[in-house]
Amino acid sequence: MRLDVEHETVSIGDEWRAHARLGAAIAGGTVADLVHFSGMEWQLYASRGSLQPVAELVSRDRWVLPWTDDEAYDGQAHFRGKRYFTPFSAAPLLMFWRRDHFAHAGVPAPRPEWTYLEFQDAAQRLTRRVGGRQLFGYDWTPGYLPNLPWWRMNGAYEWDRLAEPRKAQWTAPAVVEAFQYQLYDSQHTLRISPTLAQKSADARLRLEHGGVAMKVAGLELLPRVAGQPVDVQVLPTGKTRRKVHVNSLDGQVMTRNSKDRDASWEALKWLSSENAQWRVADSGRLCNVSELSRRLWLPMARARYGLANAEAFPRALDGSTIGCTGEITEQALDRDAGLGEALAGVRDGKATAKDALERLQPRLQRLLDSYWAAERARG
Repeated sequence: MRLDVEHETVSIGDEWRAHARLGAAIAGGTVADLVHFSGMEWQLYASRGSLQPVAELVSRDRWVLPWTDDEAYDGQAHFRGKRYFTPFSAAPLLMFWRRDHFAHAGVPAPRPEWTYLEFQDAAQRLTRRVGGRQLFGYDWTPGYLPNLPWWRMNGAYEWDRLAEPRKAQWTAPAVVEAFQYQLYDSQHTLRISPTLAQKSADARLRLEHGGVAMKVAGLELLPRVAGQPVDVQVLPTGKTRRKVHVNSLDGQVMTRNSKDRDASWEALKWLSSENAQWRVADSGRLCNVSELSRRLWLPMARARYGLANAEAFPRALDGSTIGCTGEITEQALDRDAGLGEALAGVRDGKATAKDALERLQPRLQRLLDSYWAAERARG
């Protein structure tokens, strides 16, 4: 099999250029047989009939699927009951923590089954001055997706359903409480996290520079902490007692006008095979599912990064989740409802989470209502 690969390189914020080029290729009949997407970006093309569902081919070949039933995989693979997307690699978010800070402060290391209360207690105890330098127990993470585990772990959802939601539920008490602690109280009330202004003024106020003890992050942080006394742990548990981690997938879809459907299907299956997944692991990315990540990625990560608990990464894939899926993407929520702006206001101390989310809620609902009205008009 020979794969001819065509790359589209764009800068951050210019992703629309890739979509414009893809749309032109679809319209002109020159589109590739397979297209690589983030798991949250391909649904628009499925709604326009540009992609090929794969259930028939899966059934024909009795293929062992590279999917699980977890919310992250189910939500990013399906659109309106049909499966289109096949994951190629996974990117979970979990807790990075500094062993030296915990040891010096006499705080027990995070356990696999640690609780949210234990996390909060550790963040406070780890915030202190040492040798005239202010050290923080925790570094907040901005935005929607990185923070959703903090209310999902308590059984709350910000939407009535994850696939093409009809109702926004952003004023649910657990959602408000999560954002209030993570983005407001951590900086402006408890002062266990550095503010954005403090981080801008002092580059040392980062986990990789020793200024903070804990940070929720993903694979992108690993090269920056290699060789340091840093380890990882799964996120703490809440009222549901289950682990909740965001897991952003990337992978392939087949285009409807593929010139050779069978060859495209064989290529797609190969990309999910162990031979191809070994290449994914060797590049530093997690494999598409936890079983292959444990077998292929884990030995490499232990040797390359010196993590004692690298197993936390593949463990975070089990039971993982994602935000809402469908044509309304997070970019649309930011652009058309002001989601990002509202959360930034909480982060910057301009509004409490309650006030910000109460103003945001009707804008989100109007966006959903407008979308479904347009869908009904389209027939």
